[in-house]
Amino acid sequence: MEKAIKNITVPQIAGGKKYILPPCRTNEILLEVFSVLSAEEYYKEGFDYKRMIEGMGIKVKKFSSFSPENLKRFKENSLSLWNEGVCLLFPDDETGKQLRMIAYNDSHNATETMQITLHEFAHIRLRHTQQSINGEVEATCFSIAMKPYVHTRRKVPYRNENCAARRERLFYEQHKRVHRKKGGGMKAFYK
Repeated sequence: MEKAIKNITVPQIAGGKKYILPPCRTNEILLEVFSVLSAEEYYKEGFDYKRMIEGMGIKVKKFSSFSPENLKRFKENSLSLWNEGVCLLFPDDETGKQLRMIAYNDSHNATETMQITLHEFAHIRLRHTQQSINGEVEATCFSIAMKPYVHTRRKVPYRNENCAARRERLFYEQHKRVHRKKGGGMKAFYK
């Protein structure tokens, strides 16, 4: 564990000083995360973070869907300096409307690609226009704050037909334990 902690890099500004987001900015980012998730009703059955992003007019593509030449050109025009994911803003040739695209390295597992995609989504959502330490820390904060909600939705359904039965069973078991300790059992409880 200590070895893993030692390998973590902390963003630094000129002179080697560590960069930390001000608490007020962290709060703004967290509010933005909850605003996005609530507006998209993340708690409902069938929520998918990629569909949410695409529903906002942002294309989401895998690196493997690009030809090598286009991927190289895409990375050169991106705001990002890393090779795991990139976001790009560009004008549509026909309408002149600003288009947005996220591409991610799909050679990673589902959790890592989700983190990469959410990080790039954060750059667009937070309106970052240039590469900076501040922007990277903000995007990381945004994606880390959003990830537990999105990840939980992918594994545990919010509602299903067994939900009420499960709550009832847990309630029964909890009260059974309480009344065994006090004496009287469940019959005394339901009288």
